[in-house]
Amino acid sequence: MPSLLLIKKSWPLCIFDGDCGFCRASVRFAERLDAQCSFRSFQSISEFPYGVTREQCQEEVVFVRHSGEIYGGAAAVAQILRVTRFSWVGSIIDAPVVLPHAERVYAWVARHRSRIPVRGYCTT
Repeated sequence: MPSLLLIKKSWPLCIFDGDCGFCRASVRFAERLDAQCSFRSFQSISEFPYGVTREQCQEEVVFVRHSGEIYGGAAAVAQILRVTRFSWVGSIIDAPVVLPHAERVYAWVARHRSRIPVRGYCTT
């Protein structure tokens, strides 16, 4: 039987801002939902997956599937939720009629994340 470490390495990858308290709290929440993906802060990555830049990861959460598909912002949040026990929520967010609205909400939260009261406020 493969070790948990080997299994986790085969999961999709979520890249987030490790200096942001809101982002870290969001990762802890996703982990409590048993998200079947690996979480890495962009600050801890020396070589980014093909098609992903450090600058992109400074601006938004990024989700990378094994197939190489890259999702950012609200689409990445939808993909993260799709690999939890609440995958139906991710499917709703990812729906063509909902995703544009979710992107606007994501952009607003991203702009105001330094004011959202969570442990370890965002410093970026």
